[in-house]
Amino acid sequence: MKKTLTTMAASLAIFTFLANASFAQSIAKIEPLMVHTNDVIIADHNISAPGNATMAAKFAAMFPTAQNPVWSTESKGYWVSFISEGRTTSACFNTKGQLNYSIISCTNTQLSKAFQNFISKSYPGYQFFSAVQINAYGEETQQAILQNTTGFVTLQSTKDGIEEIKKVYKSIETGR
Repeated sequence: MKKTLTTMAASLAIFTFLANASFAQSIAKIEPLMVHTNDVIIADHNISAPGNATMAAKFAAMFPTAQNPVWSTESKGYWVSFISEGRTTSACFNTKGQLNYSIISCTNTQLSKAFQNFISKSYPGYQFFSAVQINAYGEETQQAILQNTTGFVTLQSTKDGIEEIKKVYKSIETGR
């Protein structure tokens, strides 16, 4: 179970990292988007979640400060992206309205104190790049990406501890 959760969390974090890297300029202010698909899109919190009053009530209870939610549905569930307390959040619900996961963007000061202390002690030459908090199946994971002149490192903090899960080196231009 731990290995599966770790793999799932790492996959979600990589996906989120790529999404955040692409949309880094617009994270501070997200406007509702209209997407052209066969899915139902709802871009107003005052409108019920995709034709489901129970879903709307659960969403409002779980995320009472959500602003500008953008909903998407398909036969497997419901997806919503929104801003809550200044943080970009994405969540997935199953067809019964139960939360499968949420992914919340974080600043370095929004990480747990233990994680912040580990980063400052173990990676003193690195700068904060991005971070997310993943809540999935009753477990919480925080992941942070740091960078220095040679590359990036991804760290993960769970109830089991803190570990380095990936290191990527920047390529050096050789002029060839």
